[in-house]
Amino acid sequence: IDTSGPPHSPQLIFSGPPGAEKKGTITARTGGILTELRVKRGQHVKKGEIIAVLSDDAREAQVAQASALFNQRKTELEARRKLIDNGMMPKLEIVNLESQFKSAEAQLTQATAERDRGVLRAPWDGIITEVPSEVGGAALSMTGAAVAQMVALDPILAVVEVSETRLAGLKVGDPAEVRLVNGQKVTGRLRHVGKTAIATTRTYRVEV
Repeated sequence: IDTSGPPHSPQLIFSGPPGAEKKGTITARTGGILTELRVKRGQHVKKGEIIAVLSDDAREAQVAQASALFNQRKTELEARRKLIDNGMMPKLEIVNLESQFKSAEAQLTQATAERDRGVLRAPWDGIITEVPSEVGGAALSMTGAAVAQMVALDPILAVVEVSETRLAGLKVGDPAEVRLVNGQKVTGRLRHVGKTAIATTRTYRVEV
């Protein structure tokens, strides 16, 4: 964080860990092998953008099986409906066929949803701050594992700890420039200057 007061006043530079009003960890919601990791530290992502993909042969097989059954029931229903419309089959038969078709449709929806649990997406616009996982890990143990961490772009919060000797040069409302982990610079203003020292470090929390 680079702060400056009125013209010709001294420039103060501080460093500290990134903070944010909104931050979170993207975790694996199911087991599988991490086959794709599409982000790296400092990368901008948009809401809904794919972060990583967990692949599992069993889930893919279930989708293929459910899809085949769905197509079969659909073909049967369409063919029998023509026969019923032409009076070559009793109309009561359509009820059973439609029931079978809807059941197959539900199975396909469920199988697809389970497979899609392996596709991890960004919950909001933001910046990736950490990527603790690697491609190739780790079957069933991936469930609940952290794949990436991110912070929201707007609003973003920069937090530093300042010694008492440098605190006197800071006040709420002062302009500041923040350099993000990806090198991008954004401007803001001091919104909080701590009045009480942190017990363990004897420093004061400052927020932009």
